[in-house]
Amino acid sequence: MSRALSFYQEGNALKVALLRKDKQGLSVEVLKTILIDENVKPLYILDSILDQKSYHLVTALDPSEVIFRKIHLPIADQKKALSALPFQLEDLLPYPPEQTILAPILKKVGKAATSAILFATQESSLMEHLSWAKELGLDPDQVTCAPIALYRIAKWLIPKEENACLFYWGETKSFCLCLNGSEIFLTQVLHFGLSHFFSALAQDFPEQSAQELRALAKDPEWLLSQSTPHYSRFKQEISQELARFSIFLKNKQASNDETKWLMLGECPAAFHLPLLFSETISPHLLPALSPDIQHYALPIGLALNALAEDDHSVQLLQGDWTPKHQLKKRKRFTTIYLALCAVLTCLTFICCHWITHKKEKILAEKLVEHLPLTISRDDLLSEEAIRMKVWEWEKSLASQKLSFPFISPAPTVSDVLAWLSTHPTLSDSEGEKKEEIEIKSVRYQLYKYPKLGESKDPYLARVELEFTSTSARLAREFHDALLKGDRLVNPKKEIKWVSQSGTYFTSFELQPLKKGGE
Repeated sequence: MSRALSFYQEGNALKVALLRKDKQGLSVEVLKTILIDENVKPLYILDSILDQKSYHLVTALDPSEVIFRKIHLPIADQKKALSALPFQLEDLLPYPPEQTILAPILKKVGKAATSAILFATQESSLMEHLSWAKELGLDPDQVTCAPIALYRIAKWLIPKEENACLFYWGETKSFCLCLNGSEIFLTQVLHFGLSHFFSALAQDFPEQSAQELRALAKDPEWLLSQSTPHYSRFKQEISQELARFSIFLKNKQASNDETKWLMLGECPAAFHLPLLFSETISPHLLPALSPDIQHYALPIGLALNALAEDDHSVQLLQGDWTPKHQLKKRKRFTTIYLALCAVLTCLTFICCHWITHKKEKILAEKLVEHLPLTISRDDLLSEEAIRMKVWEWEKSLASQKLSFPFISPAPTVSDVLAWLSTHPTLSDSEGEKKEEIEIKSVRYQLYKYPKLGESKDPYLARVELEFTSTSARLAREFHDALLKGDRLVNPKKEIKWVSQSGTYFTSFELQPLKKGGE
């Protein structure tokens, strides 16, 4: 079970929602409005109904402090697209890059492109928001934005409507969210809200208090029987503003005549806002929701965003702003992960050691079968005894004149690599590779060896070497060393040498090692 507690302030009202998600589904536990004054601590007021340690606390920035952008990147890899975003947005955002906080949502488009929708704000806005939260005694686990709350409401209430618009009547600002194919297509803030309606109404009824006006506004017939010149003029201005907004949406292809709209927020009955909306923007209004869900749409949406288990969750607390308890949680998980890795490493080492020891024991048992009875069985079962006995047999085979040579006297690849790494013309006195010479390739070839029925053929190996050198002198010294020969290079055989623009190719034959591998 998981729970999310969200706070969203409008005017002097702090709206609170507590949601729970468990096996039975999603349920709303608390919906409450707290009036803010200097002495209010919301968590103290909610203390009787909250378990302080069992919820995820989320708040949101004002919609005017968050910018929405949508861009297309010709990059298939999402990690590369994420790193390229800041450079693509330099001309699209009004904030300095070093003060910008981005919350991107990436989606792969085809095989060679990525679509990115993102919300951006600046650090100063986030700092002011956190100061506001601290004054109220809140320590948010997540700071998101109001548009994403509307997106979550749409996914919860109208999941089958892929092309829809949601309009929220706020206290001081209203805003709109348009969906296209179930994805966020456009967000827009409108700088008027319910408080402006009541301010205009207060000019017509100066004798009424704000509380009395809000109480009267619940009556749908009250304004129809009153003379309201100031309110009527303001309502006409809002109608014109909504009509212009409708044209803007159509020009942006965010809505059309068939688009369905969902109205959210507090809608006083006396203002007839659904009728105003139908006359100016669209008659296709979805059925009204329950008053609680409509009134608390934003805090409910914020809680839904916190409970969501997908890649559309928006978190603005990033980097230096990451909550301390989340950093501690990550550190704890990292410690557990490293501890598990250490335990698995130890178990792997123990198992490998046990398997190796078992194989050595089996080998020792087989060796006993081929040794005289006079040799002690216990002496042979040690690792050192096994190694010495195998070495003795190998040396014995190499020194015998057998009808077929079982052991190659030619130098091995490791012998050649060791010789190259310590050659005086290729490395300095301390064994470090000289910077003037760089070996590009080494090719080892056993070009002749005895075959069944042709056991007289010797083991002969050749090395082909390609290297570059910025110093012609060092290259000549290496060539001279090859011509002189040494314990590996056979100077009696042909040594090929080709030079071309600082790149050298050489091939030479290897001398057989002495009997016994010495």
